[in-house]
Amino acid sequence: MPVFYVEKENYKKVKSIVEKDPFVRHTVYLKEAKTLGLDKTGYYLYLTAPTKIIEEAKEKLKELANLVEEEESNKVIEAIKGEEEKVEEGVGFLFGD
Repeated sequence: MPVFYVEKENYKKVKSIVEKDPFVRHTVYLKEAKTLGLDKTGYYLYLTAPTKIIEEAKEKLKELANLVEEEESNKVIEAIKGEEEKVEEGVGFLFGD
């Protein structure tokens, strides 16, 4: 799945786009780079969706976000998955799983 880099000044516009159909029906992560432990000042958008939706995202975001290279993309995805695992562990701890 592709990962996009979003400059700070484009964050609100990108957020507005991904909060609408068809993107809102899929898993959308829009995270500040620093919170993922990455040394950038903007945001990363990771969208898990069918190819058709990904292509639509590329078209709608072409002026607002840039696709990142595979190595950077993998770092972002790993950081997001790590964050999700920590949340799941915390919920499991709270509810005794």
